[in-house]
Amino acid sequence: MLVLFVQSFFFNQAIYAQKEANIWYFGQHAGLDFNSGIPVPLLDGQINTNEIS
Repeated sequence: MLVLFVQSFFFNQAIYAQKEANIWYFGQHAGLDFNSGIPVPLLDGQINTNEIS
């Protein structure tokens, strides 16, 4: 019984953790949204940094 409880606890944690890092922000108000499976550009970011290329 204890093994079943421990397995269900870790299984629920794994489901909860899905897609928590699917939106990235960087650069000059830019970002990417990976929730649909393909990257979708975002222009609503609040980060404005100088990036060296």
